[in-house]
Amino acid sequence: MSSLDINTLKKLPLVELPNQPIELVIAWLRNQPDFIGEAVAKACYQQIANA
Repeated sequence: MSSLDINTLKKLPLVELPNQPIELVIAWLRNQPDFIGEAVAKACYQQIANA
């Protein structure tokens, strides 16, 4: 993952992460604390539930 990708994900609001390429988000989440992963999972669930 390039530093450009990392900076892009850092600047996005949480609700936009589910709309990004999954491979990119998973790679980014590997270096994040657990609570960030839980927040992303919750955002994904909410987006699916509202679809």
